[in-house]
This record gives sequence, C-alpha cells and structure tokens, in this order.
Amino acid sequence: MLMRGRLVTNMMLIEKLICYTTLITAITAVQFLNNPTSEMSADEKSFVKNNKTGEQSDESSHEVETELEEKKFLDDALKAVLDPNIVIAKNDDIVETFRVQLEEVDKENSTIDVFMEEMDKLSLEICKTSQESLWDYVTDINSEAKKNKMVRIAAQEDEIKKRYWTILKKKYLNDEESLLDLKLMRKIRIIKQRGTNVQMPQSKQREEIDTMQRIWSRVSVCAYNATVCKNDDPQKTMNDIITIFKTSNDTEELAYYWKAYRDATGRKIRPIFKDYVVRMNNVAVSENFTDAGEMWRYAFEDDNFSETVNRVWNEIKPFYNLLHGYVWAKLKAYYKMELNNNNKLIPAHVIGNLWAQEWQSIYNKVALYPDVERATVIENGSIHSIDLFHAVDEFHQSLGFESAKESFQDMKETKTTVNCLPSSHDMCDGVSYKIKWCGEKVSDLTVGLSRAARLLGHVQYFKHYRNLQPLFRDGPNPAFHDAISDIAAVQLTSPKHLQTLNFVKVASTAESTLNHLLWLALEKFPLMAYAYVLDKWRWDVFANSSMEDWNQYWWDLRIKETGVSPPVARNENDLDPAAKYHVVSHVQYIT
Repeated sequence: MLMRGRLVTNMMLIEKLICYTTLITAITAVQFLNNPTSEMSADEKSFVKNNKTGEQSDESSHEVETELEEKKFLDDALKAVLDPNIVIAKNDDIVETFRVQLEEVDKENSTIDVFMEEMDKLSLEICKTSQESLWDYVTDINSEAKKNKMVRIAAQEDEIKKRYWTILKKKYLNDEESLLDLKLMRKIRIIKQRGTNVQMPQSKQREEIDTMQRIWSRVSVCAYNATVCKNDDPQKTMNDIITIFKTSNDTEELAYYWKAYRDATGRKIRPIFKDYVVRMNNVAVSENFTDAGEMWRYAFEDDNFSETVNRVWNEIKPFYNLLHGYVWAKLKAYYKMELNNNNKLIPAHVIGNLWAQEWQSIYNKVALYPDVERATVIENGSIHSIDLFHAVDEFHQSLGFESAKESFQDMKETKTTVNCLPSSHDMCDGVSYKIKWCGEKVSDLTVGLSRAARLLGHVQYFKHYRNLQPLFRDGPNPAFHDAISDIAAVQLTSPKHLQTLNFVKVASTAESTLNHLLWLALEKFPLMAYAYVLDKWRWDVFANSSMEDWNQYWWDLRIKETGVSPPVARNENDLDPAAKYHVVSHVQYIT
C-alpha cells in the first residue's frame, strides 16, 4: 500500500544512510522495485526491489522495464546519491505533520481495533501524499525540488512502517482477543512483514550494502581492443557491455567482457559480503527469525516455502531441460569450439545476456521457422502507444472487467530517454490511477503490447482491491501483483489474438505459433532457472555461517540446475552472484 520510493542525501551519517536506502528502493521501486520485475526482456526485466512487485507488499507503483533501462536510470540517480555536495532539508510541513500524528497514535491507550483504525487513516493519507510526490517526480525527473520532496516523504513512510510494528510489539502482541480474530491476525502479520522489511537494509544496518552498491553502480572496464588501459582511455559501461552481449558473435570479445565485468563487481565486493551476511542475519535474529533468508521468506506465508520452491522448480525443470537441449544443438552450429559434446553445458557468454538469465537475444539463431516473420504493424500503417492500451483494455473488458480507460486517456507520455521508465500508479484514493509511458514509437509490436498489458494489468488489480481496508490493498504475497499483470500479457501476444487487431500483420499458423512459444520460452524458462538458483544460493549462504566456498557453490548450482557454465576459470577470489544488482542491494529475486 505504502510506496517506498527514495533517493539519498548527505546529512549526518545516519540520515544519509536512511535516505540512500530510500533512493534505491524508490528507483527500484516503481515497481522503480516493486519487486521486481522486467520488471524488464526478462534479463532486463523486473528489477524488483522491496516493493510491490519486487517486495511488492508495500508499494503502489510497478515498473515494467528492462534491467538495461533501469540501470541507465540508476546511473544518474546514484551519481546524485553519492555526491557529497547534495544536502536535503531535514523536514517540511508535510513530514512534520505525519510525525506528530504518529506520536499521537503511539500515546493513545486504545484497543487494538482503535489502533488499527487510526493506523489505516494515517497510512492512507501518507500513501496519497507519497503517490502524489512520486508522480510529480517521475513526470519531471529533472526537478531537484520534486526529487527531494519525494525522498523526504518516502523516508517518513518507512519510518512509520517501523513505528507501527514497534507499537504493536510493545502494546498489543499479547492481546488474547487479537489472536482469535483471523482478519486482525492477518493485519498484524502484514504490519510485521512491512516493519521488518524496511528495517532490514536501513540506517546503520546498511553500511555494507551502501559500499557494495557504490562499487556496482560505478563499474566500467577497459575496451576489449585497447592495447593499454589508462584512466583517460574510453571505458565500457554496463550499458555498453549489455549491448555487446546482445549483438556480438565474437566469443573472445564476449569472454573478455564477461570476466572483466565480474572482476569489477563481484571480485571487489567479495571482501565486504561476509560482513553484510553477518549484519543481515543479526537484524533477522533480533526479530526472532533464524536468519535473513527466513525473514525474506516470511512474506510468502508458507512455513515450507523453500520446499515449495524446490517442488515447483522440479516440475518446471523438464521443460527447461528440453529448451536447453534444443538451444545447445542450435548454438553448436555457431560455436563449435565453445559447446563441448561431452558435457552439454552452454557457456554463459554465448546466450546473449550478461547474466545468462534470459535468452531472447539469440532468437534469430534458434528460431524454429526463421523464415516466418514475427508480428509487425500492417504495411504503410502506423501505431501509437495509446492504440496498444486500447487493445489491452478491450481484452480486459472481454473478460468481464470494467474499462480502465481513465488511467491512460490522458497518459503522461514522456519522450524516451535513458532516465524514463514506464510505470503504473495507484493514487490511493480508490478512484485515480495513472500510467506513465515513455515515447510514442513502437519498435517491437509484441514487446510494446506486452508492456502495455503489464501496466494496465496492475491498474486492473488496483481497481479490484480499491474497496478493501488499506492494509489489504496489495497482493497477498510479493509475487502476486506481477503474476496477475503477466497473465493478460502472455495471452495478448499470441498470434491468434494478434490477428484480431486491425493494426497488426501476423500469420496465425502452426509455424508462427511455435515460433511465438519459443520466443516466450526463451524469456520465461531461463529467468525462472536463474531466479531459483540466485535465491537458493543466498538462502543457503545466510543459513550456513561456516560456508566459505561461495563461488564454487554458485557454479555447482548453476551447472546442476541450469546447465550453464562459466566461460573462464573461476575461484574463491571471485563472487560472481554479486555481479547482479539484487545481490548487492539485498533485494530478493524469487518473486
């Protein structure tokens, strides 16, 4: 319900850390993280952080972009975050008003029902104010004043979430009456989840996270063909490397950048990571969890969540293995030396993605029927972004949902820039919903329609829970919001449905359908495999304080579960998982 957007400042050290947390959460929140995800091509997809579709439980905005675009957005934000000359005023009237109201709630000697009512009222007001400030900022990202206001309100939101949980623990957790009321127990659980979630990487607890993020955000490497690498020589950024992975067929160049990127991230982060694990586990233990992994998993309301995830992955794995075997055979024609007949592993640098977590960039190499074209706009036709949203809205109405036209009719359409992210916003008043879109040109019809479907899918879900009490206006777990918004996106982009749209040229044949299913599989199955391994690795690291062979364990999992291998030798000076944003930022990925 509450938004966790944020950006950082340079006040007293603790204030700086709190605000910095909020920045990353915000930018990773709009849903900029609600949990994420791909938002974002899958690799480039959901960034989710600790928000609604990321750690989705507290946010009302959701991002639907690629990790590449998210990274571009973060570049500028982090420059501001790490600028020691930036100072943000401590308070303004709005923040002070919320602080005073919260103190009054704390002082009252009321029943738990009255406390919940007061909390709901205050939370709703904060949510409205937060969404207004976030919307003002995302539609005018060059305004320092709007950015600073968003930061202050977002920080106050997190503070209130923590205080709610503190008050509950202090006054009401021993209330026997509350233990008999299922709705009340669910509210308490949600407040605990949100209160501990924002506490985890905040304030003094974030020292290692700040350092890891700083290393990750500033990464650049020498160009592959540079004879001598000096500071004044052109450097390749993450964005450059991502593009190279999508376009290059030179395996030596790809292997060089694969290793150089991990040398500049994971290898440097490794010495800091152990202290981070200890600190996060200490925070979790202070809230009566066994470790930080269990604290994360609490949000899914499944005491056997690890086993559930293992079971689901083992149900999916046979399909992943079929895709892996097919892709291996196809790539063998391009990379005879790299793909070894003996082990059937796919080296991570030849799948078109810096993290090998989605494989759509190699579609043209592996298409079942390469002569069958993917969907395009009709010849001599033109299409605007609003046409995509009308198509999605009509599809929703065909399912019996009410139209959400009002959310995109006056859509804030910003010129596409490196800092632009599409996003959906619940303005917390039960009436107003807004969508921000980036640019009018639709370069890939399927991708454009899919993104529009995700954005409008969030709005439909906002509308469906608008009459619930504020604490219940969210997905029942961190993954639910994106799952709901994804359902229509998958259906809408099938050739059969695309044929019903008057602006689309597409063949609806067995061949085109199989090509489309492969296109989807190249995104979805590798992303599921990567997410499973990434968070299983982190859960096991948090749970096993004596584990030292972190990098070896990472590649044991990658090879066993996903059949993906490192292109060059690795050792325990490396920490390859820390090449991923979510690892250095303490953001779960399993959502």
